[in-house]
Amino acid sequence: EDPQQLDKSLSIILQESRSMQSIITNMLQLTKLENKEITPLREKISTLDLFCRLEEEFKSVKSNLNINFLKENDSFIYTDYELLHQVFVIILSNSIKFIKDNPIIELRFTQSNKSAVFEIEDNGKGFNSEILPHVFERFYRGDKSHNRAAGGSGLGLSIAKAIVNILNGEITASNSKNGGALLTITLRCEPLE
Repeated sequence: EDPQQLDKSLSIILQESRSMQSIITNMLQLTKLENKEITPLREKISTLDLFCRLEEEFKSVKSNLNINFLKENDSFIYTDYELLHQVFVIILSNSIKFIKDNPIIELRFTQSNKSAVFEIEDNGKGFNSEILPHVFERFYRGDKSHNRAAGGSGLGLSIAKAIVNILNGEITASNSKNGGALLTITLRCEPLE
């Protein structure tokens, strides 16, 4: 009968409902990816365009974020632009979630005849050695800072891995020489003629 307690309880229920809706949506997408119900497009994409879009999107959300990449060079590959963009959004969102002060993310791209390699490196604390083998597991939260209070459902990197798999590639996680997190995406794709 306490109106304040009722408002508080309703707010918590609403927040939990949104959280469950997000988990269900993510699980459905993961299932579709794993069952190959999503067919990736094969389109010519500009890596520079992708990196510029990411910079614009994330700077509007977190103004003190620095996203560094080589703006002078543009490379082109054939893959699904929106699916690859979703992978980057997941990775960058994770980085900025766990870097409290002055987040810096470096995006790199290299290409050979048969593969395109993207590296995403941040200036955070990196992965604990016990966590590293599990970062792509569903719902895995390896330490106290990776909890629901920090946001997310624990499915982001699982979805990123599933997307990269259907894009004919692989994704790995490690720590950079500078100590931050380093995620590497290697796509097997034909070079442009």
